[in-house]
Amino acid sequence: MITGIGAILLLSVILTSTSTSGVILQRYSLRLAAFAAVLVGLVSSALAALLHAGVRKSLAAFFSSVPPWLASLSAVLPVPALFLIWFLFPFPLLERWNGLLGMCLILTAPVVFMFGSYTQPKLSEAVKSLVASLVILVPGVLLLEAATRLLVPGSIFSPKLALVTNQRFSLEIDLPGISPEGVLTTNRWGMRGEDPPADWNGMTTVITVGGSTTVCYYLDDSKTWPHIMQETLRQSGVPVWVGNAGIPCHSVSEHVLMLKEVVATVKPDLVVFLVGANELAHFWGGEAAVNRNPLQPQGLRDRLFGSSRVLQVLHKARIVMIDEAMVVRPAVTEEREIIRNRLRTPMTFPEPELPEDLFLLLPDPGAFSGDILRMIRICREIGATPVFLTQPLLFRDTVHWRGIQGATVADRYGAAYSAATVSLFLDALNLELLEICAREGVACFDLASAVSGESAYFYDEMHFTELGAERIGEEVAWYLLELGILTGD
Repeated sequence: MITGIGAILLLSVILTSTSTSGVILQRYSLRLAAFAAVLVGLVSSALAALLHAGVRKSLAAFFSSVPPWLASLSAVLPVPALFLIWFLFPFPLLERWNGLLGMCLILTAPVVFMFGSYTQPKLSEAVKSLVASLVILVPGVLLLEAATRLLVPGSIFSPKLALVTNQRFSLEIDLPGISPEGVLTTNRWGMRGEDPPADWNGMTTVITVGGSTTVCYYLDDSKTWPHIMQETLRQSGVPVWVGNAGIPCHSVSEHVLMLKEVVATVKPDLVVFLVGANELAHFWGGEAAVNRNPLQPQGLRDRLFGSSRVLQVLHKARIVMIDEAMVVRPAVTEEREIIRNRLRTPMTFPEPELPEDLFLLLPDPGAFSGDILRMIRICREIGATPVFLTQPLLFRDTVHWRGIQGATVADRYGAAYSAATVSLFLDALNLELLEICAREGVACFDLASAVSGESAYFYDEMHFTELGAERIGEEVAWYLLELGILTGD
């Protein structure tokens, strides 16, 4: 009965859900229908077996032979396991109360049957083992949380932003255009750069926001473009501090969180945004590319994440090991060869036909402009001046790059986009950014036009060499000086 109720709850989730993948009856996807069919089949088979007296007797005999300690573990372990699945992998099936409750009932059913098959002495022993397991589990979780807090440094801002304070990494690099050794450090705010100045109001304060092309992970602290920008401005007589708050894989939606959680708290004079690189995958990755971060801005999952260091570590492990986010690690010769091959892989699939408006390929065509406008509004509300930079790229729309693969979309189309087409996607984003900033009266430096296509400036398709970072840092510094916003002109 418990299994049947759980199955009914799960089916209620499926029957009230919608999908746009492989549509059946305008509503249900092939995968959704297949899951429902398998679920109905399994439950029907289980109920038919239980109604058969011989099967029921055999199952009772089997379950009664299970040791009480194993029965207690079977009752306890599925609960934290289901919780971790719910937290780390937010499947739609578990996002609604009836789906979660249905899974709990299905997991509970064998345990109830097991306990019900025991004789009285064995049942008492199983209950004692269950209580003992709970007594061990709860303090154990609390002890693990305490130990993790001691061993793993936290962030003074939202832990979702991964701005870990006072870190130091030695870099061993084998990538073109980058020194073989370097140092990556973070300050007391978790940003790259010097510690925030004691006389905060006496200096021009700048925070750079972006993804991996902003943080420049493989470059030494002194060779990132935000640092070069800071030193160039200082040489021009501007007393300036620059905090590099770039975080790999972050796109404009995460930049909004950065503004709310960090920038609104410290209130710098300027915020310099380098955006566009991490929006590229949205053109061919669909919803999967947009919804990389399963932690929604509000709700129980978000509150648990903010209060538990263990969950923060597990979430980071999921991002690194499953999402394959960029991490600080030695860039060995094998990686250099992978990058070289990626920049010369020939096209083997026909390209999908492109619409005239490339934004129609995005899951939400208005999301990019909406987030940019939101970023501008937040900056204005906190009194910080926003300055945007268009994203440069090695690829250009040339004959050479037309023959090189830039993005594989074989799973969806049995095709690939050329590197030249990828550059068109980024050009569309950059043009949209320039137009928004022009309408809103916000400064936007067309950095892409200044440095794109220069092979000496990139060690892969979009990340900068030391020469590229130096050029960008100087270009941005000169642009800020020309604007006159640093000196009060």
